[in-house]
Amino acid sequence: MRKFKGVELRFQILSLLEKSKSGLTPTELTDKLADIFKLTREEREEVYSKRVHDKVFYKRVASEEQRLKNVGLEIFSNNVHQITEKGIEALQELKTRVFNDKDFFEHFFISEIKKQIVSKGISIDKEGKPHYANIREGNCTMYIVPRDKFKRNIDVDLIKYPALYILIDSFGDKTECYIGCTGNPIERISTHKSKSRGIDFWKYALIIEFYNKSSDNHFDKSDVEYLEHLAIKLAKKCQLDKQKKISNAKGADEPYIKEHAKKEMDEAFEDVKRLISKVGLTIFDNINKKETEL
Repeated sequence: MRKFKGVELRFQILSLLEKSKSGLTPTELTDKLADIFKLTREEREEVYSKRVHDKVFYKRVASEEQRLKNVGLEIFSNNVHQITEKGIEALQELKTRVFNDKDFFEHFFISEIKKQIVSKGISIDKEGKPHYANIREGNCTMYIVPRDKFKRNIDVDLIKYPALYILIDSFGDKTECYIGCTGNPIERISTHKSKSRGIDFWKYALIIEFYNKSSDNHFDKSDVEYLEHLAIKLAKKCQLDKQKKISNAKGADEPYIKEHAKKEMDEAFEDVKRLISKVGLTIFDNINKKETEL
């Protein structure tokens, strides 16, 4: 299968949806894209392997459709894809400005995150970059912390409980990431930022804390260690397209936690995956579901 640039696919998807008054079904949209890119019959029918019969191009298109939906550029309802008002505006911008895969989601994600300033200590700087914006999903809150805005002395009251964290260099398709957990998020991120003991590549830290309202309880260190184990294990299994770089040298050992707690953590990890997908990251994308099951 030939390679397609993500931005090129997204532009064509939005263009087709804008032209369609009533929207397009997944099959209609994918077939029209195949015509635009002049795919041969063999390329249209190509599957991942003899064991996995998902069609490569159809899966690629579905992944891009999901990302567009995550940032509000399209909606999917009653088995029909439709462009949103925000998607129409984005399409006009794509016609006049050249985006690469690295900055596409960062650009449109930042415009969306400006609407989600809901907690103290969160601000948008003059350049439009988010500082401690957050997104909730279930019992999880994910803080988006730009490296250049991180201030150790002002953040101790905002992010202070055990957390899973992911360091990334961008919100694009080919992001590099490092996954970890900590009982003290501010100290750990400060260490990762330091010149002597830090990690160089990252530009954003995604810090995910957990709070169960029904039990009025935050997760403890062993809980987030288990989530770290799940996250690294899945991310490494999802490195099938060689575009994702997981900087962790090895996986995290599975810690012992009680069965009832493990069930709660497994549910929380589903929330984590949804949060990561919402910001356009693909590190947990199941290209081959059977091979990436935990």
